[in-house]
Amino acid sequence: MRALLLAGLRLASGSPVAAMRVGGLSLLERAVFVARDAGATEAVAVAERPLHAALRASVQRTDLGVELTWADPQTDRAAILRRLAGDDPVAVLRADVAHTRLVSPALRDAEPGELLVDERGGPIRGAESLRLATGPTWVGLGLLKADALGGLLDGLAHEPMRGDVLELDAEVAEGRLQTVPVTGLPWQAVRSDAETHVAERLLVESLVKPADAWVSRCLNRPLSARVTRLLVDVSVHPNHISIAVFLAGLVGCIAIASGGRYLLPLLGALLLQCAAVLGRVDGELARLRYQGSFLGGWLDTAGHDVTSLATIMAVTAHLANRGHSALWTWMGVCAAVCTVVAIAVSYLHLISTGTSCRDEFLAGAERVGVPSTPLRRIWGLAARSSGRETQTLAVLVGALFGLLQIAAVALFVGASLSCSVVVRRRLQMRREAATAHGTALTGSDQG
Repeated sequence: MRALLLAGLRLASGSPVAAMRVGGLSLLERAVFVARDAGATEAVAVAERPLHAALRASVQRTDLGVELTWADPQTDRAAILRRLAGDDPVAVLRADVAHTRLVSPALRDAEPGELLVDERGGPIRGAESLRLATGPTWVGLGLLKADALGGLLDGLAHEPMRGDVLELDAEVAEGRLQTVPVTGLPWQAVRSDAETHVAERLLVESLVKPADAWVSRCLNRPLSARVTRLLVDVSVHPNHISIAVFLAGLVGCIAIASGGRYLLPLLGALLLQCAAVLGRVDGELARLRYQGSFLGGWLDTAGHDVTSLATIMAVTAHLANRGHSALWTWMGVCAAVCTVVAIAVSYLHLISTGTSCRDEFLAGAERVGVPSTPLRRIWGLAARSSGRETQTLAVLVGALFGLLQIAAVALFVGASLSCSVVVRRRLQMRREAATAHGTALTGSDQG
């Protein structure tokens, strides 16, 4: 797939809108990454030639993964059409619209000749110029056949600010293009500095994961989103944050295990809670700035797992040092064993699939094909509600009241439920693989 990036819209000052920075990247860089994740390997950024210098300067990343070239829609029309000619469709993106990374699959799955539109009624902030005569608002994404690009370039050459929309509107009216409504995909047209702030807030809000438990949604994610917005323009890599979070968590565990009566355990619990919040920031920055990597995923996953295990050991050591019953020690040992088993089982899956993200592995336990029963829903809710962040909050509450026994119970319950969910999911996958293999053998025998 190739991509055509429409970057010719100007601000009142005359500078290109696509050069404005939103969420640590210029809008043009964001358009390139959206096209890349949709499958594009080449992209042509189209704008009047006087804007090229500013647009080039706005592209600061060297890891685009896409061969990017520049062209003027009027003087380079023939060269653009030659470069994008072929049977493969061309992704068309407005580089003055901020999209979340969720739109790339929608663009990849679109059919040639389809425009993605928003059918919300009423005015949409900053998007008045994108509204089609037929009613919906173009979200700045579409998949066109290469032979349909000539009219689009002619429209831009005649009217740089809105010529593409007028041409696409005519194509839709004549039935040569189809509009496809998109739902649940946030986007924001940027026309001023005020709209860059709106777009950045929208991008950060889109980072919430469906699997986030209540502690994350109500406490950690809102706090981490604020930190992410503060760091988004700072030249700090997400991997550096992952390492800092891991070290902070270890220091917190050492403080808890020291056996202090109140202050040190409370300080350690506060460090663990801060690490839990900042542990969201590395992933948010990586997704927001397209800096995710295999190494970064493993740093995040392994750091969280080691910290979880160290927290159990720290709380157990603290209660033992304070002379509490051996029951708490055995409870801590059981929690540690369950945690190690869960880590080992999930890591076997990650290594076998060559990935570093455990979310997809665990999410499969509640996919559409599995019958949903009241017991299954209660079990899933209990497992999510007793996750790592809930356990960390329980440690803080226990340290605050001088009752780390509360934390010991929460860690034991959480580790037991997490272990059962991971093991059950792994066994479920093995049964599915065996069933699929048996089906394939039956089919080959019948053939």
